[in-house]
Amino acid sequence: MINPSHLKTEIENIQKFLISKGYTNDDNFVFIKNEGRKDFTVCINNLGDEIFLGDANNCHSYEELYYFYHKNRVFLTELIDGALIQIEYVIRNNNLWSYRLAFLPNPRLIAQEIEPEMYETEELFFIDSINKPVIHPVIRFDFDNDPTHYVPVKHSRSHLTIGQSDRCRIALSEPLTPYKFIAFIFEHFYGSLYETIKADLNILRFHALGFGTCLQHEEKEYLHLNVGK
Repeated sequence: MINPSHLKTEIENIQKFLISKGYTNDDNFVFIKNEGRKDFTVCINNLGDEIFLGDANNCHSYEELYYFYHKNRVFLTELIDGALIQIEYVIRNNNLWSYRLAFLPNPRLIAQEIEPEMYETEELFFIDSINKPVIHPVIRFDFDNDPTHYVPVKHSRSHLTIGQSDRCRIALSEPLTPYKFIAFIFEHFYGSLYETIKADLNILRFHALGFGTCLQHEEKEYLHLNVGK
């Protein structure tokens, strides 16, 4: 059984930590939408709205999509480099039904040699990008427990999509908690900073929160990612 309050608490604890450290430019806050006696959505503004997502799908470039989300404030947090973090969990009959966890990097991050003052910070947010031709990819983790959508290997229940490609669905051994998602983003895209904050970040996880494996037998024969502890 999934407690939506536990999800909300873990998200809020992580967000408050990022704000307290000065790692964010802007923030929205999650809320729990009660959609039935055992049905809940832990969400941010508009993210799960089908009409809104239809408008988002009409964007013709990633830059257009990014600014569409930015203008409509469809993000949990905007990091200080402009990257957007999106989080939404849907619970049906007290079980995890779906989620969308997205990292959308700033498409116009200015080179350090052009705007050096932007990178003048005591923290290590930009250090992995300075003087390197680094382009952060769009990362999205999805979980979908709808049996009509599931196709072994091709559309695993828990999967990673890179670069907005509909054909890129890399299977995961189990769903991600908010902590695991945020830790993944910081470890792999802000690695130097992550080394300085990982101990504090780990304390913020809700230790009773976790999901069971969802990887099917046939999917274990293919390349997949192990979520781990």
